[in-house]
Amino acid sequence: MKDSLIELITAPKTYPEMIWMVIPLVIVTFVMTFYFGMYKKEQLGWNTAVGNSLVLIFVSIDLLRHIFNLTLPGSVLNFGEVPFKTVVACLIFVEGIALMFINMMHFLPKRISFAISAPLPINITAYIVMTIVYTEMVFDWITLLAAVIFFVILYLILKMVQTGERILLRKIAKARIEEEKAEIATTKETLAKQKKEIALKEKVMRKEEELEKLAKAKLKSENKKHKKKAPAKKKSNKQKSSKNSGKKKSKTKKSKKKKS
Repeated sequence: MKDSLIELITAPKTYPEMIWMVIPLVIVTFVMTFYFGMYKKEQLGWNTAVGNSLVLIFVSIDLLRHIFNLTLPGSVLNFGEVPFKTVVACLIFVEGIALMFINMMHFLPKRISFAISAPLPINITAYIVMTIVYTEMVFDWITLLAAVIFFVILYLILKMVQTGERILLRKIAKARIEEEKAEIATTKETLAKQKKEIALKEKVMRKEEELEKLAKAKLKSENKKHKKKAPAKKKSNKQKSSKNSGKKKSKTKKSKKKKS
């Protein structure tokens, strides 16, 4: 069983032509794992389940291509040379078609359909079948048990990655909240300072307005006093002018008398 498990894990290294199909499966598995780690409340969705079922169809077509090209040039007779691998590839194709229609028509309940069509079981199934077809591994109960153990190990690893991601995201969220609190506190302080400055400016403006009012009142009172003094001066001037005219008249009379 240990040898079968090691062979499952190291199959892409032994058979490099597998890498071209393994890399997309690995990328999709980790991306979806990180996505559902970030958005824990989100479910898979029927459209995503249909898309995941198409992975099995594409992988089965690649496996049939591999069997067809076992000889140079490729031949249909190669399917008869390796009947077990051909049957496995065809079964994966049928499974992909069945899952696609089940998810498209919503035949099964959400929990069952989403559990079957999740990225991890789909991609692990595709990887194990690719290992059986590409390598010379004998598919028996030991290989099946090794595949189950491989699935459990990978599932646990991805769950650990999800939990680590969620812990990291919580810490980042807490740090952001603390930063926002600090920004709010600083904005409150600046607003309080601005309010104080505005209040001081308003006080200064009020005092200036009061001083202007007092100055205007003083000017009005002074203007009133000047207006009252002005007619008195006019009267005194008239009196003086009348006295001067009287004096002039008396002088002219005296001069006339002397002449006569």
